[in-house]
Amino acid sequence: MTIPLHSRRPGLRYLPAFLLLALLTGSCHLLSSPEASFRNDIAAEVDSKTLWVAQDGDTIAIDLVRPQVNGRDLGWFALDTGSPVLVIDRRHAAKLDLPSVGSARIPECNMPVSFLSDASLELGRLRLDEAILASLDLSSLNQRIQGDVELAGIIGAPLFEAAIVQIKYGDTLDRISLFDPATFDNERISWQEMDLRDQKPVVRASLEGNLSGDFLLDTGKGGSLSLYTGFIEAHNLLENRQVTRKRNSRLCGDTDEFSGKIAWFKFGGRQFNNPTVRFKIPGTLGSEGDNDTIGTIGRGFLRHFTVVFDYQEERLALTLNHSE
Repeated sequence: MTIPLHSRRPGLRYLPAFLLLALLTGSCHLLSSPEASFRNDIAAEVDSKTLWVAQDGDTIAIDLVRPQVNGRDLGWFALDTGSPVLVIDRRHAAKLDLPSVGSARIPECNMPVSFLSDASLELGRLRLDEAILASLDLSSLNQRIQGDVELAGIIGAPLFEAAIVQIKYGDTLDRISLFDPATFDNERISWQEMDLRDQKPVVRASLEGNLSGDFLLDTGKGGSLSLYTGFIEAHNLLENRQVTRKRNSRLCGDTDEFSGKIAWFKFGGRQFNNPTVRFKIPGTLGSEGDNDTIGTIGRGFLRHFTVVFDYQEERLALTLNHSE
C-alpha cells in the first residue's frame, strides 16, 4: 500500500505504508529529505565491495559501500534501489544515541522499526545531514545470507535522491561513483524515462509473447528477473513450462519461488535470449508486487550495463559494457 503525498522534491511522490504509519503516530520530520552537500575535490568513485553469496544452488552478488555514519565506520552497507529509506542494524543504532522520532511495523512481516533523527552520513564526496535512519534487526537476514561480510545497514532512496549515482558493473567488482547534480556533465549521456514509485525506480520492458509492462529496478536483487503472480496468472506463464522450486532470502524471511526459462526479455535496448528467471508463488512474501509493476529486474540483467540513476529528473542511462 502506498499513498501519494506532496514533497519539496519532484521525485518524492509516494511513501511506503510503514513510513506512513510512523508519520501518523510520530513526527512530520520524516517527510523532509536530508540536506545534501558535495566536496567535488574528492574522487567520484567510492570505496565499494561486491559480496558474492551462494543461495540455493545459485550465486548472487550484493553491492556494498562503506559510509561514515555520524563520523563512525560501522561496516558495510548494501546499496539498494529497492529500499525507500536508510536502514541501520539496531545494534549499530544503539551506539549512535540518536533521538527517536517514531516507530511502526513492516506490514508484510510485522517487524518493528524505529525511526531515528539527526543522523549524518558521508560516502565519498557526498554528505547527508539531518537524515532519518530506520533501525531494524538485520541479524536474521545476515544469518540467511551467510556471506563473509555482515551487513551494518542498507543505503536506499535518500542517497539516490541526493546524487547522480553511476554503477559500472563488472565480472568480479562493481564500481560505484557519486556525482553532484549541479555540476554533472550531461553531454555524453543518452537518457531514458524512469518513473519513481514508492521512491523506487520503474522502467518499461518486454518479454516473450510480446508482453510488456512496468518493472522495478532493484540493485539489491541478485537474480535477473522476478515476475509477480498477477501477471503470471493473467498470461498463464507457468502453463507447460519446466520449473524448479528455489529459495529466496528477503528482509522479512525466506520465501519460495519457481525458477525457469523464458524465450526472451528485452531491456535497455538489448534482448536477452533464453534467460533463467523467477516466478513468484501465490501467497508467498512479496508475490503480489506493488506500485502497479509486473516484476523486478535485478543484477543479473543490470550487470551487462553501466547504469546512471538521476532521481531528481526521473531519468536513467543504460550503456552496454564494452565486453558485451
